[in-house]
Amino acid sequence: MNDYTMNRMANSSNRFQGDAKRVLCCCSAGLLRSPTTAVILSQEPYNYNTRAAGVAKEYALIPVDAVLVGWADEIVVMEQWQ
Repeated sequence: MNDYTMNRMANSSNRFQGDAKRVLCCCSAGLLRSPTTAVILSQEPYNYNTRAAGVAKEYALIPVDAVLVGWADEIVVMEQWQ
């Protein structure tokens, strides 16, 4: 594991994250559907701590990786194949 990954892992588990459920929202590219879902789930009545990412590494804005998966309490995908 390189220093960059270790630093990201430490940042994703810091005390400032709060106690809210951590939800990772995923779609193909992480450009439209998953960010929209993340915004909705971060507001009332849910108030989840959310992130958005894409599963297609070749064109995802933020590709899903081990750090994001490890951070999440729950992962929401937009299509069954994902």
